Amino acid sequence: MKKYSKETERAIKVWNSRVKDGGFGVSKHLVKWVEDKVVPKRAFATGHRAWCSKCGQSFLTEKTKGKEVCPHCGSKLKVEKSRCWRKEDIFYVQELTTWAEFQVVRTYIVSAWASKKNLLRVYVWHAYDWMISENGKAYCFSRSLTAYPRYRKIPFSLWDLPNRPPMRYKKSAAYSEWHNGWIINGHYSKRKYQPWLTKFDIKGRLMDSDMYSVIINLLKGTPHFETMWKKRDKVLCSAFMYGESSQRLWPQIKIALRHGFKFKDWRMWVDHIDMLGREGYDIFNPQYIAPADLKQAHRKLNAEHEERLRKEEEERERIRQLEEIERNKALTDPNSPLNIEYRNRIGKVLAVVVRSGNISIQPLQNIKDFYEEGKALHHCVYANKYYAHSGCLILGAKVGGKRTETIELNLRTMQIEQCRGKYNQDSKYHEAIYSLMQSSIGRFRGLKCQNA
Repeated sequence: MKKYSKETERAIKVWNSRVKDGGFGVSKHLVKWVEDKVVPKRAFATGHRAWCSKCGQSFLTEKTKGKEVCPHCGSKLKVEKSRCWRKEDIFYVQELTTWAEFQVVRTYIVSAWASKKNLLRVYVWHAYDWMISENGKAYCFSRSLTAYPRYRKIPFSLWDLPNRPPMRYKKSAAYSEWHNGWIINGHYSKRKYQPWLTKFDIKGRLMDSDMYSVIINLLKGTPHFETMWKKRDKVLCSAFMYGESSQRLWPQIKIALRHGFKFKDWRMWVDHIDMLGREGYDIFNPQYIAPADLKQAHRKLNAEHEERLRKEEEERERIRQLEEIERNKALTDPNSPLNIEYRNRIGKVLAVVVRSGNISIQPLQNIKDFYEEGKALHHCVYANKYYAHSGCLILGAKVGGKRTETIELNLRTMQIEQCRGKYNQDSKYHEAIYSLMQSSIGRFRGLKCQNA
């Protein structure tokens, strides 16, 4: 048998004493409330006819949007242009009640089937319960998760084995995405609250929020969340419950609220503030952070941002082309600025030649030498502009007059940094070349180049 803490055992005992049917039972009053208040009533119209989602009967109408009254059942319908002959809506509703010392949030799955020529069918299943104590601890009693959730809308197994209860205590449910942040479409009108929730002004309009998340954030003191909850700002409440940018942008939020800005599109506003910062605007100026028309201001700012990026890209391309022209000139003209700068920096070191048998080591003489060295040995000595690196000397080792390895000598420490052959691999003469270079470093000690 599982071992639980005293608090958990107390929660399990209270839940078992209140839920006698294992979670199958749903109040008839709640089902009636769902049918009357929560399930959307619509008329699906095509051409001159529409059918009512409540009674399934057809009637004549000229509307394809707006409101209509069904002549058969008298329901007030929202008209939608659609050719469908059946429609399923899946959503969640919550019930708030109290059991002993716990505030309980019960969540139900609702599946509403509307079909032409048939009455509306509504199915309600008990999904999971949260029991919350005053100290902020929460205990979840949930149905099992099914292996194949239907489009992730119903992840719970609705038909459990008859020899075991469908709902059980879930130890790790608090860390599962399945029990957090569901889109709630309504809260049952008959509600009960624990006295310790009254200070949070929990009664009244609940804004179709997940009340588990609301109560937990209120109890744990999420910064500024209580302020937004008491203002009944649904967008900002969601931002502080689930967002990461809300705390960072709290100063801007306060300024925007003081100037009457309405947060209708939170993500666009966050992107707008971030873009203002990148473009160098004052992100504490209400003129920028609380525009009268956010969409228009964001489009204008985005166009400005794209124009700046285009100009920067053009400037980078212009510089790249100039560098390319200069490198190409350096390959053909020994007296080009790059070659002159290279010779002046390296100085007398260029004249040093080390020989032993058929091996010769000599500094690369010009930019063309770097290009041919990189092309012959297939490495990056030219591509990475080693001719412009100060404090190092690049030498080419030849065996029988053929380019074999490239050597990088650090002129500050007088140590060999690299000695690489074709494709950056060691050639069969690597040991001989390395030994010859190592024994000849003394010839370069008195000939350090400029900037070394």
